[in-house]
Amino acid sequence: MTHRNTQDARHPSSDEADPFGARRRLLRLASGAVLAPLAGRTMAQATGWPARPVKLIVPVAPGGVYDGMARIVAEKLGAALGQQVIAENKPGAEAKLGTASVANATADGYTLLMCGSTMVTSSVFSREVPFKLNQFAPIAMTCLLPIGFGVHAGLPVNTLKEFIDLSKTRPGSLAYGSIAVSTRGIGETFKRALSAKPEPRIR
Repeated sequence: MTHRNTQDARHPSSDEADPFGARRRLLRLASGAVLAPLAGRTMAQATGWPARPVKLIVPVAPGGVYDGMARIVAEKLGAALGQQVIAENKPGAEAKLGTASVANATADGYTLLMCGSTMVTSSVFSREVPFKLNQFAPIAMTCLLPIGFGVHAGLPVNTLKEFIDLSKTRPGSLAYGSIAVSTRGIGETFKRALSAKPEPRIR
């Protein structure tokens, strides 16, 4: 989970001095995290929050892993708080629409965000992102999601080491497929670690 940070834009934050600082912190929670506005957290502590239902924005369509996890979090969090927590889906633009809605919400502690690595990788790979990472602060990591790596059955490898060895003998000739911008980040990191140059093909 995260919350929105309403720091005065006229005063540069440490994240502005180190633009990758916020990314590094949020990447630690990237598998599945809850975020909320900083001012909202402070206000909540001072006003006996929550006095009314809380919205947990899920920036992806219903039915997926994050949606399912968000509904579990909402149920458990609501029971712990003694107040209803409503999971609300706002999909679109690779999770940017729902994320931006939380960034622009009133920082009163009643709008939270269920996010994953897409929030971070979008800020790296997208030309236009309608939010800044330093508008959010992490509350809790909720889950860890494994990412699988597979190859075509015709490729003469059976282990990751064999694939790495093969890639070194065929530089520039291998390509990888990515289901989303979040997994593209993993692919690019792996590519650089190999010093190989497979081209991404996002599906």
